[in-house]
Amino acid sequence: MECIIYNRNMTIINKAKDYLKNKDLCWLYDFITNNQIDKETASEIFSLVYDHTSSFKNSNTCCNAMNIAGRLIDIWVPHDIIVLEKTKKSFPRMKITGEILKCVGKYSWWKILWWVIDLNLLEKYEESEGILDMITNEILFSIKGCEAVIFLIKHNDISEYFIRFKDEAKKTEFDYDFLKSLVNR
Repeated sequence: MECIIYNRNMTIINKAKDYLKNKDLCWLYDFITNNQIDKETASEIFSLVYDHTSSFKNSNTCCNAMNIAGRLIDIWVPHDIIVLEKTKKSFPRMKITGEILKCVGKYSWWKILWWVIDLNLLEKYEESEGILDMITNEILFSIKGCEAVIFLIKHNDISEYFIRFKDEAKKTEFDYDFLKSLVNR
């Protein structure tokens, strides 16, 4: 019986490798959701996703990768402490990062990224606006070709724009009114 379980788990892990290799993260998420996998297999697949995204810091990091990580953590991790040891990020921080990445818009082939965020989302995860700088610097600016990131924070009737540039010397090349209009589309 143990041999059958091992073979099944290796098949699942090999399928996960194929999905990652082909960057087919939607199928991987569906696969994980629709197949019963044990904690050991979830841990192995999490490690694959973690390596595939270079610790959730390279251009393979997207909302689907974060959703997969979150789903695997739901299966595998009984406590935040284990997540923190593996990723150096808390589970709530991974969740808010996934929520924000789901909403990212792009313009001109990933050159400009933007999103609108409601301050209530930050409050929900007990995060400050500093998380936005962390996501911008560690994740969005790691995306090849990304030069500018714009986010609009809304709270009740008040809106505030934040514009960040990967290379401060290039910020004169951008029309600020145009950048703000992207977010308002």
